[in-house]
Amino acid sequence: MPPLVASDVVQISMMGRWTNGHPVINVLHYRVDAAIGSVEVASEVEDVVQNWQSQMVPEFRDNYRFEGGAYLDLRTADGETGVIPPVPGEPTQGGSTGASANPGDALLVHKRTSSSRGVRQGRMYLPPPGGSAMDENGRLDSLTLNAVNTRLATFLANTTQGPITDPTGSEANRYMVVLHKDGTNTKVTSLQCDSLIASQRRRVR
Repeated sequence: MPPLVASDVVQISMMGRWTNGHPVINVLHYRVDAAIGSVEVASEVEDVVQNWQSQMVPEFRDNYRFEGGAYLDLRTADGETGVIPPVPGEPTQGGSTGASANPGDALLVHKRTSSSRGVRQGRMYLPPPGGSAMDENGRLDSLTLNAVNTRLATFLANTTQGPITDPTGSEANRYMVVLHKDGTNTKVTSLQCDSLIASQRRRVR
């Protein structure tokens, strides 16, 4: 099967790890200017990584460690890959304390787009806050939910840029997208955390 080629899209994997050694990976896709080269792509990715550290990492459990952002340029079949290490001066350890959440618990974040009916929306799973932030029915308390959604909104806003004048003189934007199986993409207009805790079970055999 040939590699997926997606016009103007770069994939960024935010790589974290629990202190017990289990990896935590969150995959994002961003639309970038078609004309920029490898140096500019790395710079764009570093900006997204920095905002992930400043906005999202503090909301995760304190046994989470951020290890960097791995990227893959999907604009061509042999697109460049690379890793951006954690940005100095930004948090690398989660800031949420208290009782641990249950194994497999996760925050479900909906990637809302302006797509027409029938077009698949996106989603991602984030590390959960402490167990005290949810009730016996698995719902987040309103204070935690509002805090997470505020951070998500700020992260999305901070990693959306444009219009940018590209090397050809035309204008382009950088923004988060939902990447579809056929290589097309739709712009993410908002990120919204579900109030109900989700589950991502780790396969043990």
